[in-house]
Amino acid sequence: MKGPVFKHFDKKDGQALDILTVAANYPSQVQPWMINHLYQIEKNGGTNRIVSIGKDDMVFDQALQSCDLSKYYWNLGESHQALVTNAVKQLVNPATLGRTVRLLSKAGWPDSLKKKIVQAISAYSMTFKPDLIHCHSEPVGARLNHLIKANGAPLIHTFHGQTPVGVPTISRELRAQYTRHARAILVNTRFAQKQYEALGAVNDNFIVVPQGTDIEQWPFNPKPCPTGEEPLQLLTVGRVVEEKGHKYVIDAVDQLRKDNINAHYHIVGRGPEIDTLQEQINRLQLHNEITIHGLLTGDALKQQYQQAHIFVLPSLKGNGETWEETQGVVVQEAQASGLLVIGADSGGIAECIDDGENGFVVPDRDASAIYHTVKQLISAPDRWKQWQQNGRDWVTANYSLDAIGKRVVSIYQSIIAK
Repeated sequence: MKGPVFKHFDKKDGQALDILTVAANYPSQVQPWMINHLYQIEKNGGTNRIVSIGKDDMVFDQALQSCDLSKYYWNLGESHQALVTNAVKQLVNPATLGRTVRLLSKAGWPDSLKKKIVQAISAYSMTFKPDLIHCHSEPVGARLNHLIKANGAPLIHTFHGQTPVGVPTISRELRAQYTRHARAILVNTRFAQKQYEALGAVNDNFIVVPQGTDIEQWPFNPKPCPTGEEPLQLLTVGRVVEEKGHKYVIDAVDQLRKDNINAHYHIVGRGPEIDTLQEQINRLQLHNEITIHGLLTGDALKQQYQQAHIFVLPSLKGNGETWEETQGVVVQEAQASGLLVIGADSGGIAECIDDGENGFVVPDRDASAIYHTVKQLISAPDRWKQWQQNGRDWVTANYSLDAIGKRVVSIYQSIIAK
């Protein structure tokens, strides 16, 4: 049976956790962090139910289907008509109607009539009896906050980073009200915590839980330092936007060429900065030293990681209002694959690298620092194997799905026990 199916948790059997996840969209193509948490709940013996506003058009993969994650979820609806239609489907059940009336009798109410109506017709979605509610969408969590409080289960919220321009968000006042109620807020780095607090979040229990990496998808294939005429392969993967700092690596490649170091820089990704970068490449006459591949996925992306020697993430520091890298998951993908890593000291990147042991941190906007670090690496070929192994071990211990899953379940158990 495929979902969506609105079904309450079965009666408790042992110590298994019942977790209600709240999201903007489910199924979702752009929330690997949330999907990994759902997998790990099931893997550790727990049970999931998911409530979201909408859904993405996608086919559930075999893993999602095997965990019942393609069945027990419910979409409230993105339009008022869908909200009403989906509510009626559930409220014709006398038991659900009774639970909803009892929940609303305990709930506070928003100010506007429109919001009161939306809350009333959404209330059935919070009549589950979970051990804990985990929200992955601030706007949805804030919208359902009165109902979440009335439910009584402890709330955890995951901050997924600063909202991109053009994506709906909430006011500082509403953010403060919502985050005060959470028993914990999960962030992927301490930088992300500071960023969220600057946006108005208020909580005294921020917990760092990085976004996990499926290391089985990134085979460890460390390459030795190139010798003779073999070119040094540099790689950056990510959106091609100004904030990612590609132009500084291009300038570093220009310096390497002037120093007679044979290097080739591969840029993987798409975005509005491609034409600007191409103009820079043309101006510096680096056509033979730089390739812009565009967006690559699957085996084509893995091939880039497999053929590269050094991964560079040159993302820029922001001004407090613009986007800034909170973790840089591509760093973990590169380390898992056996690449040496150079990361800019911006956002939370430096927190994800043990500088000098499993990667190297340089100032942002500094092509010369990238150039000198590359020279430092190729002048120490005897240390490559240890640096590469350190990187793989670091990711396995701190960022693998198993490590993150155990960490999240431990946090759930700790909060439920209080």
